[in-house]
Amino acid sequence: MSRPFHTARAQAIDRGMGFLERLAERQAGLEMFGSGLLYCCSFMSATTGDPVLRRRARALSLESFRAWQGHRREGIYDGSAESLASAVQCYDAASRLGLRFPRIQQQLRAVARQHAPEDFFWFDPRQEAPPANVPEACVCGSGNRRGARRCAQCEQPLVRVPAMRIWYTCFTSAYCGERFGVPLGVRYAEALQWLPQMRRYCGPRHGVVPFHDSVYAITHIVYTLNDYGRLLLSPHWLPQEYNFLAQHWMTPIENNDPDMAGEFIDSLRAFGLTTAEPAIRYAMEYLIESQNPDGSWGTREGHIDYRRFHATWAALDGLRDFKWTQHGLSFPRLLPRLLRWASQA
Repeated sequence: MSRPFHTARAQAIDRGMGFLERLAERQAGLEMFGSGLLYCCSFMSATTGDPVLRRRARALSLESFRAWQGHRREGIYDGSAESLASAVQCYDAASRLGLRFPRIQQQLRAVARQHAPEDFFWFDPRQEAPPANVPEACVCGSGNRRGARRCAQCEQPLVRVPAMRIWYTCFTSAYCGERFGVPLGVRYAEALQWLPQMRRYCGPRHGVVPFHDSVYAITHIVYTLNDYGRLLLSPHWLPQEYNFLAQHWMTPIENNDPDMAGEFIDSLRAFGLTTAEPAIRYAMEYLIESQNPDGSWGTREGHIDYRRFHATWAALDGLRDFKWTQHGLSFPRLLPRLLRWASQA
């Protein structure tokens, strides 16, 4: 790297934010990525130690939130659990900007009580482990009941959603619901209780899909427990997750996957690793070198191009600094349980 590392890192972050800002300048960009930009930039604004980056991220968050609200002029809830969960997640992200929504909170809480956990997650984590018999949406676009092997509409064979993916989707949504004060059927602790049974993490030799699901389960355990970048975690609380990240951090670099590399880096840094650690420095240099000319990361995929947007989000979180305040958990009462699970493993 010809430029000094810290200069190159700052320039990469600046160019990445420029890509997100240009994305938001286009109406089509806000329509496609308004909620994603809101998540990304509200977390960034709340946890970065850089005042310039905080102002840019906050401005982009507010613009994205207004766009998200505007696209839902006819109401944020259409009767489906999916629309309710989306609204809760967006309002939770906006609350990180200091905004408050007491009336909307009350309305959403009343609506949430009308839904069972299965409406949100396909299963009730209070009663059973994450299931392996949930079908993906059929290629014809139809949804099907849990356990179905063939599409009821076109009779094509159905693909099953991995149980690991069902689980991390569940506990991530439960986290957002509880943090915003609108529980989505279950509490976060009730969803996370399956951690000991779900620790069947798969390395890259087990195949692309099992490895990706293992990585994203682990990174989202980190994110939900450290309040998306606000708190430092101890490796003693999550030894299996820390060891997995430490063992496989080179894999996304070898596969030229900046999206996954970014999530590895910010998750390892959440355990206290810094740029003084050679692995972190090496991974950050990979992100800097793999940035696209337009400031984004990743490759274009389809018309919506969500893949490149998310890769840019992940890479920025891998490169930027966090204003860590202290070691802790988003739900402190979980610490004895985490320590017990760690000792049992």
